[in-house]
Amino acid sequence: MILILTAHGDHSTDQTIDWLNYYNVQYQRINIDDLLANHTVAYSIDHNHSEFTIDQHQTSDFKVVWFRKSGVFRSSDLMLQSKNILSDQLSSFLSFEYTAFIQALTISFTKAKWLCNIEAVNSLDKTKQLILASKAGLDIPESLITNDRKQAIAFLQKLKGKSIIKPLAESEIFGTPENKYSISPKLLSKDFFRYFKRKKFLPSLIQEYLEKDIELRIFYLDSECYAMAIFSQLDEQTKVDYRNYNFKKPNRFVPYNLPKTILKSIQCFMEYAGLNTGSIDMIKTKSGRFVFLEVNPKGQYDMVSNPCNYFLEEKIALSLINKLN
Repeated sequence: MILILTAHGDHSTDQTIDWLNYYNVQYQRINIDDLLANHTVAYSIDHNHSEFTIDQHQTSDFKVVWFRKSGVFRSSDLMLQSKNILSDQLSSFLSFEYTAFIQALTISFTKAKWLCNIEAVNSLDKTKQLILASKAGLDIPESLITNDRKQAIAFLQKLKGKSIIKPLAESEIFGTPENKYSISPKLLSKDFFRYFKRKKFLPSLIQEYLEKDIELRIFYLDSECYAMAIFSQLDEQTKVDYRNYNFKKPNRFVPYNLPKTILKSIQCFMEYAGLNTGSIDMIKTKSGRFVFLEVNPKGQYDMVSNPCNYFLEEKIALSLINKLN
């Protein structure tokens, strides 16, 4: 049987499950964000063995585990209820307890084959990604992580050209009914830190800004790359980051053939990272450089599959089925 760990409302999961139904394969879907509220779980441990059960299924019943999405525990019913009790103190405690439980869950699948191993995902931050990508032979932007104003100014002077600033983890949108605040990649003015008077700030990732010819989204599955070119540089709204979507005038998406040397380096990088699937962001610069930006092991794949007719939903289903053998 296949165990699918995902989240509510993930359309990509739904489409892949349609193919599993078509091929008449047994699976169980668990939305991790409501795992504790809507499923019966137990982990028995003694001197001789340990066994995890989920809804009467033992972990040994699952030959394959697909970690598709982790869900958002902070928006679960349990977490929302906790915000009315002791405010952030209880919420923080529940978050740590939830993380510890998920770790216990994942290490119990000692004999299962994984599509997107959760332990590899949890250990792969942006810093490690850049180091592993460079080790694998991929070109990366010149980068600095710092919390110091002087260090940032010196780095910007060294770059001479444009630079970009990013969060170390994921982009996020915060807001109230009146206002929205986006923490995402932004162009950094060379004069920014002259007017920014604080000597210290939250550690941030500063990188050289590269003028791109095209932006590349590459879905990786079992050593195969499915690449799509995004002409985001033709629109000022999406020029820095295509995720600043222009819904009135969408970017053009087309299939793209990567050079063999880049394909080999990507395969090497994913092996170093311990991943057999993921969505990779790269750019091709106007000077012909192929530059690695990041990989999202749980990234969307239907946005590559549909425009390029890659039928990735079926390919993922077949990957899961093949791992049963």
